[in-house]
Formats: sequence, C-alpha cells, structure tokens
Amino acid sequence: MRAVVQGLALLWLAAPTAAAQRPEPALEIRETGRMTDPRVPESSGAIRGVVNPDVVWTINDSGNPPTLFAIDTTGRVRAAIDLTNATNVDWEAISIGPCPRKTDPCLYLGDVGDNFSGRGSVTLYRLPEPRLAPSPPTRLAVRDSLVVRYTSGPEDVESLVVTASGDALLFGKGWRSRPHVFLVPDSAWTGGRYRAAPVDSLPIETGLLRDALVTDAALSPDQRWLAVRTYRAIYLFRHSSPGLGDLRHPVGICDVSGREPQGEGLAFWDSHTLVLTSERLFAADGTVLLVRCPGL
Repeated sequence: MRAVVQGLALLWLAAPTAAAQRPEPALEIRETGRMTDPRVPESSGAIRGVVNPDVVWTINDSGNPPTLFAIDTTGRVRAAIDLTNATNVDWEAISIGPCPRKTDPCLYLGDVGDNFSGRGSVTLYRLPEPRLAPSPPTRLAVRDSLVVRYTSGPEDVESLVVTASGDALLFGKGWRSRPHVFLVPDSAWTGGRYRAAPVDSLPIETGLLRDALVTDAALSPDQRWLAVRTYRAIYLFRHSSPGLGDLRHPVGICDVSGREPQGEGLAFWDSHTLVLTSERLFAADGTVLLVRCPGL
C-alpha cells in the first residue's frame, strides 16, 4: 500500500488542473420534478436503487433525523425509513456497493460532513438495500458502522462512492485546497475503525466564490466512469476497478450552472444519464434533473 500511495502522490504533483478546460454545455437537461415534500428539505446525496431500480435513495444532512428516503424522478417520496443504530450528525453522501455476504447490494451512508473542520472522526454506515415491494418498511436497524479518522486532520467531505470490490472513495469538498481523495478499503469494516490518508487530489479549482465546491460523486453502472459534481459543473473521469482510475485530469466538464437552487446530489440513472438533486434554497423547492453530458 505504501508504494501505491507514493506513486499516487507523484501523480498528484505532476497533475495539471482543470482550469484550462472549458465546461461544455450539457446535451440535455430536463427537470422531471420538484421535491415539495417537507420531509426532504436538503437532499444531500443520491444513488439509484439496484433492488428497486425505479427509485433514487437520498438523505437529509445535519439537523435532521436519521431517515432514508426513496424518491422517484418526479420528486415524490415513495418511502421514508427511520434508521436505528445510526446518528445523523451531518449526513452528506450515499452510495451503493456489495454487502459482506455478497448477496443483495448494500447502501452506504456517509456521516462525513464537517463545515467547520472540527470533527475528530466521521462514520460510515452500511445496510442491505431495503425492498420496497410489496410494502416498504418504516423502520430498520443499520447493520454495520465504521469510524474513520483522517491522518491529515479534520476534512469536510460530501462525496462517497463504493467500487465493485467494496472499497470506498471519499472526496473532500475543497474549501482550502484541491479536494483530497481518501481510500477506505473493504477490509476496514472488519475492525470497525480506520485511519485514512489522502491518496490523491482532484484537479478541480475549488472555491465558494466560484461555486466550485465538490458536493457529490457517482460511479457509472459499468464502473467505467466517475462523475464528480460541484454546484455548477460535472467532471467526468475514467475509472478502473480495483483502483482509482485516472484522476489526473477530467476527460470532460459538463456545465449545469443556473439550473438548480443548490445542487447537491448526483447519481447515474443509466450509463448515459445522470440524476441531479438539489436542496431547497429560500422559497425554491429542490429539483430533480436528468442530464446527458458529452462523452457519456
């Protein structure tokens, strides 16, 4: 692992930024719904279901109960499931990946938000994707939890993807520098605690003033593409599993600026279409967008 980390560090030092690349207009942006349900004011992450492929799973962030929501692309809540054995300090990310016994897929929830960089540790939760038919459960117990500490100190993270091998990639929001990338291997769940070191950085010039903070990420169903979003754009990277793929530069940047109140969630609906969810902002309800980007 040390050699891998050293090699990735060298790639980071040599990596060009994405500043020279111009965002391209999306091929299609279609608003399919709005989240008017008061139970989901802050859709902070999104992932399409596998057991339930007609829904998108989402969560609220800090100040809200530990509840898992299934919505459709119109924004209608199809299920609200209260989770026990879990605490919502600042839930910001959700992904899907293998379960320990490799049966049904598991949902991975990231209690990883840290706007003020004051948390000594964060927590990942894992549970089998609930089946919504014939009737959805209203209460479930979280099966596993993993406490993660960053060797580089507290970090605000809002993005989580889980690879086909069960490894988790966490992406920093990028308040102070290029967003750090942390790798949490599948084996870490055995011990319940893990110290994660930065293994790479995304070549995205971030900053609040330019609306370029990283708010979510997603892997395509075939694991070939990694999409990372900010408030204004979607960055596409080639991905290989196992491994991080080529994070030195994006192969495309897709402009989605001005189409959401506050863009937060990102998921692949299929290999060529992305789902974007937004938080409510002031009087504007959160939106659900289906987006096609050049190159996908």
